[in-house]
Amino acid sequence: MNKRSYLWNTTASMLNSVMSAILLFVVIRVLGVEAGGIFTLGYSVAQLMLTIGYYDMRAFQATDVTDAFSFGDYFNSRVITCLVMMAISAIYIITKNYSGEKLIIVALLCVFKMTDAIEDVYHGQMQKREHLDVAGMIQTTRLTVCIILFTIGLLLTGGLLITCIVVTVFSLVASILPNIIILKRYEKYSLAFNPGKVFGLLRTCLPLCVGSYLALYIGNAPKYAIDSFMGNAAQSYYNIIFMPSYVINLLSGFILRPTLTTLASDWEEGKVSSFVGRIRKLIIIILVLTVAGMAAAYILGPEVLGFVYGVDLLEHRMALLVLILGGGFYAFGIVIYYGITIARQQKYMTIVYALVALATFFCAPLLVSSIGIMGAALAYCLSTVFRFIGFTVIFVVVLRKEKKVGD
Repeated sequence: MNKRSYLWNTTASMLNSVMSAILLFVVIRVLGVEAGGIFTLGYSVAQLMLTIGYYDMRAFQATDVTDAFSFGDYFNSRVITCLVMMAISAIYIITKNYSGEKLIIVALLCVFKMTDAIEDVYHGQMQKREHLDVAGMIQTTRLTVCIILFTIGLLLTGGLLITCIVVTVFSLVASILPNIIILKRYEKYSLAFNPGKVFGLLRTCLPLCVGSYLALYIGNAPKYAIDSFMGNAAQSYYNIIFMPSYVINLLSGFILRPTLTTLASDWEEGKVSSFVGRIRKLIIIILVLTVAGMAAAYILGPEVLGFVYGVDLLEHRMALLVLILGGGFYAFGIVIYYGITIARQQKYMTIVYALVALATFFCAPLLVSSIGIMGAALAYCLSTVFRFIGFTVIFVVVLRKEKKVGD
């Protein structure tokens, strides 16, 4: 992977990871914490629905080094998952009894996040063909313009609804046209629909989709509990102190995503020692980042965040540390997750996700109703710890089986 690819992948990943933080900052500064709570809830719902659109197929596509499935298969499957995503979004919004402007904002944010899934299938192919730098440039441009449009729209109109409409329409167009034009420069492909291959691909990646959906539910369960027991202002406070935990995932993604194809090649070629060695290095790097992040947060975290967002967060210092620790364990889990996916043993991860989701479903409301925002932080952290432990057990079993086969 060349320096250009690392640079643009890092830039795009950073923007994608901090986008919700930037948009929340703009909303709170312009409209206040109540509007920030509504935006945060809508964005969380949209992120949850996006897991259906993604179908968590990117890692599988980028590591399909033998071209078991064509780009047309990946594209057509993505069309199906996006349609299902929007159908389930509509059902969810109706059952939650959202009304008026809140209903429309949540729906628009779901469409807005769907554009990420559309763009992702093109970028997965570019990554497989070693054009991750081009994918990064396209994504960086789209996200940058979206942030600028959102900020200008909110400042000019003072309304969240019309701003979301403008940004969503732009993102929809920008996620399709540039990628169609540019991908054609690198390879000829057909979008002919092959039912056997498409539905075979969907069946193969179903455990990844289910796991991804449950993972995001697990991460958002504390927010849903806050929505039930505490209200919009508390939702804003929690999401502000939750943002630094993204930094760990953000920095890990910079290092992890460009190495996926290399990891897949190591596994495909039977270089198990090299494969494990690379994963071990990633874990060590994330550990260092987590410790550094917690130290920085303990010293000045609430003060800096409070200054940036214009709110008092001093009483949430410990909750901030717990969330960053949870972010570290989340990143650990992602590294192991990719290792299991590359080994094509993803079906076993669904069991771990289901157990952790079930535990979180019960413990998040209990902790939030008992100790508020600290309870939400503890619920998130515990869920990431248990997920990491479960994935590690699966990974060790997979490696032992591989060594026996090699012997």
